[in-house]
Amino acid sequence: MSRASDDPYDRDGSRYDDRHASATRHPDGYGRTGRVERHPSFLRTLLSLVLGLVAVLLMPLGLVTAWTAYAVTQTDAFVDTAAPLVQRAEVQRSIASDASAAVVQQLDLPSDRLRQQVQAPVRQAVQTVVASDEFAQVWRSSLRQAHAQLVDELRRPATGSAADGLTVDLQVRVPALRERLASFRVDLPSDIAPTVQVPVLSASQADALRGPFQLLDAYGLWVPVVALGLAVLAVAVANRRRLTAGLLALGFAVGAALLAAALALARPLLVGAVADLVSAESTVRAFVDAAYGAAQDGIHLEIGVLLALCLLTWLVVAVTRPRRRRA
Repeated sequence: MSRASDDPYDRDGSRYDDRHASATRHPDGYGRTGRVERHPSFLRTLLSLVLGLVAVLLMPLGLVTAWTAYAVTQTDAFVDTAAPLVQRAEVQRSIASDASAAVVQQLDLPSDRLRQQVQAPVRQAVQTVVASDEFAQVWRSSLRQAHAQLVDELRRPATGSAADGLTVDLQVRVPALRERLASFRVDLPSDIAPTVQVPVLSASQADALRGPFQLLDAYGLWVPVVALGLAVLAVAVANRRRLTAGLLALGFAVGAALLAAALALARPLLVGAVADLVSAESTVRAFVDAAYGAAQDGIHLEIGVLLALCLLTWLVVAVTRPRRRRA
């Protein structure tokens, strides 16, 4: 009796096509052509694994590049990030120390003994000025001017000439100094306003950063977007999507935790290396340390958002997991 053409199943309920395909396959996994036959689900699992691994490895880098691209390449964001640094005690002490030394040198006192005697009142007067709201505005405007000039230079194509460095010029006016030094009977200039220079980048260093700056300016914000896109593709092509989403969330959480630990452990090493590379002045070291702290806080905020998304993903996976039916 011939097999009905419209009945693809045999009497035992198995598909005829599947039985025929298994009969023509070699027992060791090779077909008649001699090639290893891969099931489509294996290829999808492999592709999902590769996409997910790249996404997990790319996300910590994306968190750093996104914050750096936002806070470094944009003048408004840079000023908003660096302006509060002048309110930190270590930055104020460093600027006051340099400004006090400049004031004492500007006074041109006749003896070393008198110079030592006026250092304390000069330091107190300068410290009061540096801690004032007026100096905070001077700091903000100086940051804006210096950063805008540097960014405008770095965004231009290289012409062979060295770029201008980044130096923050701070003019410290000390109007109350005359009253504090009245008892010393010294001749004071009509306007006591020393300028403190904070060299953040030299010309050669700024020129070396032109290429990386342009890449960061163009693609820095897109790195975490690409990582999330790869994660979505990994879930889309996976055979077990809930499991894949949960594993990706776990990978992102572990990567974020490792990034936070690396930022904390690397702070003294990176601050010392960058400060020694730029300048040995105490103001630069205090500025770099405070800037690193601001960057660490910004990246920690991104890490918190990522961990919240990971937790939300785990909750969705747990709620939507199918339950086994009782027999």
